[in-house]
Amino acid sequence: MTLIATAAVQTVGDEKTSYVGGTPKDFPVGGLAKRIVAFTGEIRPIEGRLNADSTSELTFDAGSDGKLVIAYHDVTALSFGLTPQRIPKGGVFLISWDPLDQYTKNAHYLLSISYRDQTGTEQGVVFELGKKVRKPTLERLEARTGLAMQFADFAACQTYRAADGCGSGTSRELRGLKKVFVDAGNGVDYKALIVAELGKVPLDFELLPSPEGAQIVLRFRGEEFNRPGYLQTLYGGRGEVHAIQDGRPRTIIAFSGTRMRAFGDKPATKFAAAFIEAYQEGNR
Repeated sequence: MTLIATAAVQTVGDEKTSYVGGTPKDFPVGGLAKRIVAFTGEIRPIEGRLNADSTSELTFDAGSDGKLVIAYHDVTALSFGLTPQRIPKGGVFLISWDPLDQYTKNAHYLLSISYRDQTGTEQGVVFELGKKVRKPTLERLEARTGLAMQFADFAACQTYRAADGCGSGTSRELRGLKKVFVDAGNGVDYKALIVAELGKVPLDFELLPSPEGAQIVLRFRGEEFNRPGYLQTLYGGRGEVHAIQDGRPRTIIAFSGTRMRAFGDKPATKFAAAFIEAYQEGNR
């Protein structure tokens, strides 16, 4: 998957849809390269209308940029989240917003659609939906395809469903839970930052080396950004705390944060501090 971004902030119109990218070779007209504005290097959004009213096919009409048509019976998966999901190898995405937005209240939520083309080849496309068309479009897609929307993160689910329908829980559900697993992915050692913060406070729980048997799971992912004109590294991070009882996870915390200055706690440390506060509150 190839991702190209511009630092120019763009927001999709409330009643429109923006094409972020995917694997089709015949859309948009002229290829994605036409979206890169000469001289500035900024990315021109491809906006149009995503129409799910038909009972047989989904259409995205982007005017001079072309028209994309997907039959509902060819759709294999629907996903909604902060990043493209389940897109086959070779997908190209051009985002017309600051990637750091995804860790702020200005986050851009993406609809990923996996489908088979007329040759049976797996394809995938990604859209950003305007606020006014988001919920009705997702509802129609679920109804027309017969597929349930898969949510990549709790925050994305909450933009579409009530908190309880997304598995929301409260700090009280942490009471008496002792076995904790920290999942911070690979690469930058965010896990070390989280564990170091947890070690600052005497809490009565056990950190597990693997997720097997965990009653609480702390899941965190972050990014670092180095930009021209900035001496310091910028940080963004998202995390969720799940309490697991009877095999069912409940989301106790959905965290997002940044560090834009040279000093102060990084998002991973802030996430750990939020968990400590919730754990102490739940076990009072």
